[in-house]
Amino acid sequence: MSTNNATANPVQSSEKPGTKDIIRVAGYYRHEFFRSVIQTDSLQVDRGIKSMFGLFATSPSATLGSLEVFPVEILHEILLSLDMGSLLRFRHVNLRASQIVYTIRGYRTVISRAFQALCAILRTNIASWFTFQDLFNLLCT
Repeated sequence: MSTNNATANPVQSSEKPGTKDIIRVAGYYRHEFFRSVIQTDSLQVDRGIKSMFGLFATSPSATLGSLEVFPVEILHEILLSLDMGSLLRFRHVNLRASQIVYTIRGYRTVISRAFQALCAILRTNIASWFTFQDLFNLLCT
């Protein structure tokens, strides 16, 4: 009997008091952190997609200024080289800028298919690291 106690005690004695508590606390998964950054409310998603797919019932009264001299294809190439944050800010300049951004190849696909990914990129402040073209290329692979 003493041999059974001798073999059982070293295992139990090697575990320090509170070890399980430390592991439990260190391994705790905080669900609210995940939700606040990655998951979006479906109502917010619907509103966001509708605002990004703005309907253009009226023709724009303002122009793009000095950028208006470029053909639309050149503007698309310029805008595709902008990071996501800059492109979305450019979109808010006026109605003409919003129309130009809306006609970029892949813009509508990214908004409709990867809106939650776009929200996560914007919320984590890494939009300056990616372009819409990057996200579109990921969707196409």
